[in-house]
Amino acid sequence: MRNTGESLEALVASIEGYLAGEGFKVETRLRLFDEEGLEAGELDVQVTGPVGSSNIRWVLECRDRPSQGAADLAWIEQLVARRERLNVDKMFAVSTTGFSPAARKLAEETGIVLRTVNGIEDIREEFLVRGAALIHQHVSQIGLIDIRSADGTRKGTQNIQDPKLRPQGQGPWRTITEILDEVTPDLPASGSYPITSSRVFATEAPYELQAGGEIISLTRLRVPYEITAIQYVSRALTGRIYAEGDREVGREGVFDFETPSGKTSLRVQLLPQADGGLTLRVLDESDEGMRLRRMTVLGW
Repeated sequence: MRNTGESLEALVASIEGYLAGEGFKVETRLRLFDEEGLEAGELDVQVTGPVGSSNIRWVLECRDRPSQGAADLAWIEQLVARRERLNVDKMFAVSTTGFSPAARKLAEETGIVLRTVNGIEDIREEFLVRGAALIHQHVSQIGLIDIRSADGTRKGTQNIQDPKLRPQGQGPWRTITEILDEVTPDLPASGSYPITSSRVFATEAPYELQAGGEIISLTRLRVPYEITAIQYVSRALTGRIYAEGDREVGREGVFDFETPSGKTSLRVQLLPQADGGLTLRVLDESDEGMRLRRMTVLGW
């Protein structure tokens, strides 16, 4: 997904943003500037928003340095100084390697909130979600388009290479596949995949067709096409638990899928609730061009 530092910040920002709720703003890698406009540092994660009649500002600094062992006293001292300098309401230290005893002691004395992110050792037992299945659906034109031009010079099926379409005088030019993908509903779930269905896209709404440098105004458009839905199943290979002491803030598993349209990653988060239940969140990190139509969580 990203390098380990960015991945850690993404996890923290995502969970904190969800828990903070509407009205709060979460920013990552926020650059700071001094009075002369010179860059003076960077905040890993900042949360700001209204509470009652005032606004709060929290900063969460993240450290993922396995080779250096537990986060030390010096880092906590830096965070104390940064909190005072920036007038932050609450400063969090998030570490993937824990904290040294001296760091814990100073954090307790100065009010720095310590949090950890640890890998899940037994993904099958500890993550609770044993797998995920997603449905990738794509469309393809299977015959010649049938058009009627506004001036009556073009009528019937046409063998037009690489046409582009758009509503009359509106929006960007798009391929037929892009338009079909947008208007095509999801196929009903099936007990076996792949499944296909043949359809015809038909409209008498005014469209424009562009081909070979020519623009044709249409009063009818019919396109035969086929829908194919394929199911991909994955199991979580990695997982992490985000916690404050013994209190779990949330856990996340990453599911990777290889599809003809590219690699897709889904981040599935489980967030404990006050009533003892869990909230499940799914974050789609598909590569550009991959469109997730539907997914199912297994074992939930």
